[in-house]
Amino acid sequence: MTGDPHAAMNSPKTLVNAPASGSDLPLHDDAGLVSEAEFEQQLELVATNARLPSAGIFGPGSMTWRIDREAIIFLAAGRALLLQLAHPWITAAIAEHSRVTAQPIVRFHRTFNVVFALVFGTLDQAFAAARSLHRRHAHITGFLPETTGPFKSGSRYCANNISALRWVYATLIDSALVAHDLVFEPLSAEDRARHYSESRLFAGCSASRAAPFPPTTVVWRPMQNRCAVRTC
Repeated sequence: MTGDPHAAMNSPKTLVNAPASGSDLPLHDDAGLVSEAEFEQQLELVATNARLPSAGIFGPGSMTWRIDREAIIFLAAGRALLLQLAHPWITAAIAEHSRVTAQPIVRFHRTFNVVFALVFGTLDQAFAAARSLHRRHAHITGFLPETTGPFKSGSRYCANNISALRWVYATLIDSALVAHDLVFEPLSAEDRARHYSESRLFAGCSASRAAPFPPTTVVWRPMQNRCAVRTC
């Protein structure tokens, strides 16, 4: 399987109504759940853009490997988790379904086993991790216990909700860049754009790309700011 992942993932054939700014991305839209068919379709798109299956989704020459191989990525994960908690659906899901407060180290290892399989594993290993996570998320559902900003009490949440997956993706990608630039020389605009283009392959492993996606990383920050303000 060959091809240029940057060009392909920016292709009009694989993007869905890319919004122009973070203000165009609603925080509490119900983009629906990722169906099994949609999930497998996204994995097929990822597979067609993998340079070499044995090197995984990205490969050693990618910006993703360059950033995620550094220990600073663990700091990025902490920032991402705090941002994720700004989203009431995710907060409720963690409170009702996760053992992170009781077994934080176990959760830490489980999370990074999945992330590192997606980033550094072979294509088969990455897809196995993605499918396992998708199946696990299918059982994480519930209802908000109280109204928080525009998120109404009693509204249903599901870990495989496309807009919730999009939010998690945004926190991970933005946090990786922020943490990297705290320790290393800041990435050039070209490298940031390349990393974001690659990250859409990562998003494809959860099918969060079935939701509208902005053309650059710049627009995620307004979306994060709005979520923090509206849910405080």
